[in-house]
Amino acid sequence: ENIRWKVAIPGKGHASPIVWGDRIFLLTAIETDETDETDETDEIGEIGETAQEAVPTLFLMIEDDVDRYAARAAVNKISPRDVPLLIKKMPNESPFVRITACEALNTLGPDAAEALEFLEGQLADKALQKQAEMGGDYGIRRCITETVEKLKRAK
Repeated sequence: ENIRWKVAIPGKGHASPIVWGDRIFLLTAIETDETDETDETDEIGEIGETAQEAVPTLFLMIEDDVDRYAARAAVNKISPRDVPLLIKKMPNESPFVRITACEALNTLGPDAAEALEFLEGQLADKALQKQAEMGGDYGIRRCITETVEKLKRAK
């Protein structure tokens, strides 16, 4: 019921499909003796800024540790422009999601001006300060500081 088509996919699936336009990108694991450097996540990143619709799914891949590094690279290549989405991702439990969102806001520069107040609040957050002091923030505090300074200079 409610299925238009289905097809067998080789390998074991361990990621959410990414639907972008008239394409579906799937990630599967296939046991082989060869290594293939190309995967769908890289292809999405190569599409560049026009792949904005894929960003929420890529963030889920980062959060769920599904090819996290390829998904982060794809997000960086796409340069997300959805500032509210990036702000929403900043308090995520995964430091990889937080740093990716912060880096994207930093890359946006003045176009991320609406994030300034939120980021200043993050700098004042005592829990984040303590986490940074203990060395467990993966550079997030430094990224937030740099982004806040960049946004203030742009005012």
